[in-house]
Amino acid sequence: MWVATTFGTASTGTAISALSGAVAQKAALAWLGGGALSAGGGGIAAGNALLALAGPIGWSIAGASTAVTGLAVGIRNGAVGMVHLYHADVQERCVALGLTTKEKIWKNALRFKAVCLPIYIAYVLIFVYAVNGARGFLTGFWQLFGILFVLNLMDRFLIDEWWVGHTKAWTIPGTEQMKPYINAQDKKRKWLFGILGMLGIAAILAGIMALILR
Repeated sequence: MWVATTFGTASTGTAISALSGAVAQKAALAWLGGGALSAGGGGIAAGNALLALAGPIGWSIAGASTAVTGLAVGIRNGAVGMVHLYHADVQERCVALGLTTKEKIWKNALRFKAVCLPIYIAYVLIFVYAVNGARGFLTGFWQLFGILFVLNLMDRFLIDEWWVGHTKAWTIPGTEQMKPYINAQDKKRKWLFGILGMLGIAAILAGIMALILR
């Protein structure tokens, strides 16, 4: 919004910075929406939509950065420390090679879920409801889904495709021939969950929060 009020121009040609009050706000929203409807732009509605998306995208980037940091800590002494995220056959190979044990894998998986899932859920709830001030089912649902969906995109492209698929950071010695660790079937499953699963999670969380905050 600051960019629009500082550098934007109203449909009349007047600098938005020279306007004030509701007139300035409407002009700024129309500018963000690509211009007034009469000029072929998206108008105020498009500007509001852009602002609604800007928050979730920003918080998603911050959340993804936090997730990457957590994973980096997990593999600081070698990717075998996070082998619970790999296929069962890779886990079995690591056990056979003496790199870890089934008990360690189970404990690490349990610890990962117990720590990460509550933080993940708390993160999106805090920024949608405490920071953004969302109220009502639909507002909360779309913001929750926006953050979760963008997080999923970053997970697919940044972590799965690039970090795991094109660097050696996640390579476990003795399992190189089992690559790719994330195969085509895995990717399809993750994309499906990233869309339908996130819709379901967003709906459940939004429904719960709508009841709590009504």
